[in-house]
Amino acid sequence: MKNDEIEITVAGCGDAFSSGGNLHTCFHVKTQNIQFLIDCGSSALAGLKRYGIDTKSLNAIVISHFHGDHFGGIPFIILQLFKVEKRTFPLTIISPVGGKEKINALFSLLYAGAEDVLENEFLHYIEYNNYEEIKFQSIKITAYPVLHAVLSQPHGLRFEINGKTLAYSGDTEWSDELISLSDKADLFICECNNYKNISPGHMNISDIKKNYLKLNCSNLVLTHFGDEMLKNKESLNYVYAIDGMKFTL
Repeated sequence: MKNDEIEITVAGCGDAFSSGGNLHTCFHVKTQNIQFLIDCGSSALAGLKRYGIDTKSLNAIVISHFHGDHFGGIPFIILQLFKVEKRTFPLTIISPVGGKEKINALFSLLYAGAEDVLENEFLHYIEYNNYEEIKFQSIKITAYPVLHAVLSQPHGLRFEINGKTLAYSGDTEWSDELISLSDKADLFICECNNYKNISPGHMNISDIKKNYLKLNCSNLVLTHFGDEMLKNKESLNYVYAIDGMKFTL
């Protein structure tokens, strides 16, 4: 791996219903100096192991919003790192406001009696607000509000790493926030749950076609496909994520 190279592995690109048998959303990002996850859906640990990603080297998990297919895998990661691997260096979870409380509550429901692991000194939390720039080691992260279920605190995320920019829409309807989010990005990973169907909080292919020229990004990759999108994927003129796919920036 070159000094400034960024490797992205799709450990899961599925929607909430694992349409097509795809794993829940989880993208693994690796540079020479840091490794982190963008979202950590309920099947994330299975995806990481399936695609040969060493969880021992994870530095952080960055969450776009609080829906199970985007943050439900965190309790399993915590158990893997701190119970199985006996981790002795920090894991930082970066999320919208209230992340620690929500993750603790979820952990208690899934693994009652094992809550002592949540007090591990190496488990850290950072919260972000709209448009706030978070600096974590060699990464700058900026969160943009998007249009999804309000109670899930939905955000798109922009990462600046090694002089390159990776943008991710999270789950959202079309919003002009996506123009700023993806501006001059080397790669924009954008949800497109539907083909023709319209559902609140998600985009369809007509949204992408109508707004494509507004997106000033070098590369666009669609993700989070539902059954309707999967049935029509061969007709798409856009790159789309597949579980296990790798991108290099």
